[in-house]
Amino acid sequence: RDTLQYFIDFSDPKTGLTQDSSQYNSPCSIAATGFSLAALSIGQSQGWISYRAAYDQILKTLETMNDTAQHRNGVFYHFLAPKTGRRVWNSEVSSIDTAILAAGALLAGEYFKGTPVESLARQIYERVNWEWMLNGTDWICMGWKPETGFLPYYWDSYSEHIILQALAI
Repeated sequence: RDTLQYFIDFSDPKTGLTQDSSQYNSPCSIAATGFSLAALSIGQSQGWISYRAAYDQILKTLETMNDTAQHRNGVFYHFLAPKTGRRVWNSEVSSIDTAILAAGALLAGEYFKGTPVESLARQIYERVNWEWMLNGTDWICMGWKPETGFLPYYWDSYSEHIILQALAI
């Protein structure tokens, strides 16, 4: 319940984007936003939040991610302005954070099956160009910046990237 409350308290009321931390003026993180989508679905299943409140928050968030959140080839920037969905801090498009967002969206889509939430979750996931993130290699690159191109780091050993690889496959 406490975890769910964080996502309720620190998500923008208009965009649904979730702050990276509880510090004042923190930007949103797409990973935190993905965790929020999962937390709202699980919280609703436990009766900690009404169906309507969870559904409306998730739908608003997915609409923002689909329509206005800044991305490149479907891979989202790591940090976004909570009110606009625009890139902040010269952050990279992040493969792992996009995977966490996509996993939360797909979980919400399964929970709210047969609704626009399911359709939007699938659209967001299917728009991700995972192959582009390979950058001509056998490994998924950790990120890309418009100023410098692909980062020199790849997901090439066991770590948190298992979810990323499962979604990319």
